[in-house]
Amino acid sequence: MNWWEEDDLLGVARSSSDGYSIVLINRGYEARSISNALDWAGLPTSGTYVDQLTQTAFSPNGDELSVTVPARGSLLLTWEE
Repeated sequence: MNWWEEDDLLGVARSSSDGYSIVLINRGYEARSISNALDWAGLPTSGTYVDQLTQTAFSPNGDELSVTVPARGSLLLTWEE
């Protein structure tokens, strides 16, 4: 499911019995800060989302997750309780 979609930024959310994840890809030349809701995509609104590439942790604020995707970079977020 597309969690975020713009010309240079794409976010895909996955939820299954094995876990939850969000993949964000920024092909632009500037870092992008975004915020989006989680519940509508079937993602947990508590716990922590950890970027598996850098081990940076992001915590939701209520139903909203805010992240910064580096220029020409990506985040591979997985949910941890």
